[in-house]
Amino acid sequence: GITVAEAMEMAKIYGGGGYLLALDRHDVYASFCGKSNWIEDKLVTCYTTATSTTTSTALYKKGERAIASLKAYVLESANNQPTNDASVLGPPADWDAYPFNEIQALWQQTVSSVVSGLAHVSSILDDNAKSNINREMVLLVHSEAFVGGALSLFAVDNVARDGLTLLSVLRTQCGQTTIDVCGSQLSLPRIFHPPLSKIVYWSFLLLVGIVVLRGIWRSHGLDMLLWIQSFFKENSSVSSSSSLSADFY
Repeated sequence: GITVAEAMEMAKIYGGGGYLLALDRHDVYASFCGKSNWIEDKLVTCYTTATSTTTSTALYKKGERAIASLKAYVLESANNQPTNDASVLGPPADWDAYPFNEIQALWQQTVSSVVSGLAHVSSILDDNAKSNINREMVLLVHSEAFVGGALSLFAVDNVARDGLTLLSVLRTQCGQTTIDVCGSQLSLPRIFHPPLSKIVYWSFLLLVGIVVLRGIWRSHGLDMLLWIQSFFKENSSVSSSSSLSADFY
């Protein structure tokens, strides 16, 4: 196996930018040249169904067990004993035959889970965002749970959400970088996603406040200006009287 840094150096395009990875085995089936760690009877989905044979046991809103199952699936894909058996989770034993080990850190899709997702008017991106799966993966990588494990392809959905943060912790994993300080020795990148309900709540309060103030100003704006003017005039008169009294004495 090679590190992420070594793979990036080998794929570097001098004088330009970007990376091009050819992942097919160049056989008649254009097979994936890595170990995919996709085992049908162990897939972790986002939704529970009564007839489901998958590992998932809860909806994302109450998904502690489902998230724990996904973490276990991910860790086994990287940290189990090396094997070339496609029906067993774990890195490949022969890196010449399987140059990549794929970690599927995402909710898998089955017929049952797709039906449940449609019933909840959801989508793959919504499931990812509401369950904060990418954030959980950032925390898992940063905790050095993969130390000694094989990471070469880390697959996630909705990479626009916490994707750069995940890339940061993957690049600074001990064994994936040449710097002395690595992994959990580094501070965890800040991850902040204010709930939509809070944004709506505070936006509504701000709007109400603006409407109320505008109404008060329209009704009593002139009176307020006259009061402020008279207040400053009275204070000015008091100051002048005090000065005259001081001069007399």
